[in-house]
Amino acid sequence: MNTTGCLVAKTPSWIKKRPLSDEYYIGISRVSTSAPDFNQLAKNKALADIISEISVELSSTSVFHQLEENDILKDTYESWTKTKIEDELEGYELVDTYNKKGEYWVYYRLNIADYKRIKKEKLDKAKKLSISLLEKAHEERNLGEIGTALQLYRQSFDAITPHLKEDLSAFIHEYGRIDLANHNYQSIAEIFANLSFKAMEDPILFMPLSNGTAPTFTARYKDIPAKDVPLLIGAYGEPMDTFQGAKSDDNGVIQLPIVGAQLNSTTSIEVELDLLKVFGKKATDNIIGAMFSQKHDAPTDRINVKIVPQTANFKIIQGQSGEDQDLILNKAESVLTNYLFNKVSDPEDAAFTVEIGGRWLESTHDERYNLFRETLNYSIKITNLSAQSVIYQTTKSDLKGMKSGSQMKAREEALGQMESQLKNDIIPEINLIKID
Repeated sequence: MNTTGCLVAKTPSWIKKRPLSDEYYIGISRVSTSAPDFNQLAKNKALADIISEISVELSSTSVFHQLEENDILKDTYESWTKTKIEDELEGYELVDTYNKKGEYWVYYRLNIADYKRIKKEKLDKAKKLSISLLEKAHEERNLGEIGTALQLYRQSFDAITPHLKEDLSAFIHEYGRIDLANHNYQSIAEIFANLSFKAMEDPILFMPLSNGTAPTFTARYKDIPAKDVPLLIGAYGEPMDTFQGAKSDDNGVIQLPIVGAQLNSTTSIEVELDLLKVFGKKATDNIIGAMFSQKHDAPTDRINVKIVPQTANFKIIQGQSGEDQDLILNKAESVLTNYLFNKVSDPEDAAFTVEIGGRWLESTHDERYNLFRETLNYSIKITNLSAQSVIYQTTKSDLKGMKSGSQMKAREEALGQMESQLKNDIIPEINLIKID
């Protein structure tokens, strides 16, 4: 008590000297009272201080001992684990607060015995779930349900992901005592090593617009069909974002999309396991996915295809001839004769007629920046001459090009979009058409 009758708040001892305890984890923080929501900020920093005191020894059987060279993966896991602990931390208590001269202090603690008990309960629950999923995954794998098995292995691993640095040993009758993380990882790797994607013939001969059966290949795990396997399929060497998704049926069979296969040559089509579908999430949110995130980890095969072309007579749609249209018409004809048809001049020698139309729209020039803008529309119609029936017809609009320097550069950009659209969208559609 001073002479004016006011109490003088003493500075708490826990601010002067950080407490040491064998019974509690300690969290102390200081923030400025001028900070927005300074009470919550101080609490968050104190809990982060507690988390920094919680150290978990790396189990000698941890899956990370197999990946010691993968520093990025370890950093990903450390960050992921810290976030998990922050989200799930419970049982802490506020011991004291102190406010003076624009500073706000808080003191939290967490009972070590209670924390370890709760953590063990969570670990036991996670291991029980992981074992159940793992045993089911083995059953599905042995039945050839490879897609389902991979999903279950991933779920089994996810169940124990928050505990990868702890003792994950368990007893499974068929395998004895195992480490759950290692066993799931190795089970997935074993499937990857024994998955193959093969066709009955090499190369596959394919004639578009015929009554032949669609080309297929088979996914196999060891010597049995691999069912429900998610795949990505595309022309070898092309960007992955152009690949198409597919999935094996109950016999392990997949219809092969004819992508990038040119006439008069043998084309390699790449088939690989769709890792995103297998692991369900991006690698940054999924530790088991990060372990297999490299392209070389995905089982991959190549299937060779040779196109047996049909004959076609090419015509310009009536009323659309002219020098401005020639660029469009020539580009479309060039792509179609490269991937689908042998061009013949006499309609009597052709199995199909291909009519092509095209127009340039909205040609503009911004003189300030010498910027040219071009927009094109085009259309394609294919007629089966033996039946005199239209079997395919489409119109594409608003393909835009924008380049500085010249009108021709802008048009070339728009034509490049048309070429990509023909190769990646229209030709695959035409390849699916079967003529009775």
